[in-house]
Amino acid sequence: MSAFKLSNLHQGAFYVFISAAGFSVKAIFAKKAYLFGADPITLLFLRLLFAAPLFLLLAYWNSTHNKNEQPLKRKELFILLLLGFIGYYLSSLMDFIGLSYISASLERIILFSYPTIVVLLTALFSRSTLQRRDYMALFITYAGMILVFSEEMGQSVLIPTATLITGGSLIFGSAFTYALYLIGSGYIIPRIGAARFTAYSMLIATFAILLHYIIARGMAFPSFDDPIIRYGLAMAIFSTFLPAYFLSKGIKLIGSERSSVISTIGPVSTIVLANIVLGETMTWLQILGTLVVMGGVLMISLKQHKEK
Repeated sequence: MSAFKLSNLHQGAFYVFISAAGFSVKAIFAKKAYLFGADPITLLFLRLLFAAPLFLLLAYWNSTHNKNEQPLKRKELFILLLLGFIGYYLSSLMDFIGLSYISASLERIILFSYPTIVVLLTALFSRSTLQRRDYMALFITYAGMILVFSEEMGQSVLIPTATLITGGSLIFGSAFTYALYLIGSGYIIPRIGAARFTAYSMLIATFAILLHYIIARGMAFPSFDDPIIRYGLAMAIFSTFLPAYFLSKGIKLIGSERSSVISTIGPVSTIVLANIVLGETMTWLQILGTLVVMGGVLMISLKQHKEK
């Protein structure tokens, strides 16, 4: 019996690790695509377009294997439409635009702050009071972010300060809207199921970016021999569908608390890959700031799971 538990633990940890690595490589794919002339709207359009068939299959599989699935109520449909727009469309759009201004490493560190925003918004919506540990975790997280960002401004002599602030603000906006998405998903998932929620919200976002793309670019589609097609496809598979799938499997095996701890490898993975693939470098102060941010987020994450 103990051997079975050990096997589950190792297997679940592996799933979560692969998921975190997959999500973290998204910024690397995007940065490489930008080098070939891609723009954020086209890249996000390709990412969601190529991922849509996979989520359609997920929705079909879920409907055929879940005989007790109930039709969506009008309120559930409205919430689903809103969350799909906010989470996978608006949040991703700000993230991709912000990535065109700042480094992949800085993007991942700022985006990683979303658990702290969840705590603040949850306290605001529920009119509850934050505890001393919450304030400490928030202070640690944002102190680390300020350290990394200020050091980035000091090191990036070729990049105007206004550009870094614009990019950082967009990425923080992405983290904020993603936090709203997570709060809403906590309400709707118990009612309609995780697989159906994930598949439907992704398809809603795909429709939104399709309209955006047609309005902004018309009916012109990138040539199939264009390198950005390959990066869009890679993001759809390795940084969208598979990480979401592996994360759900990992949480099922080892729980959300252990998964949150393992997921902190995400920023480290991005920084290492950005250094190897993109040639980005970080100072010791930025590395220290990154560790501080990860520590603050981990404090928040572990506290949330203990309260559940």
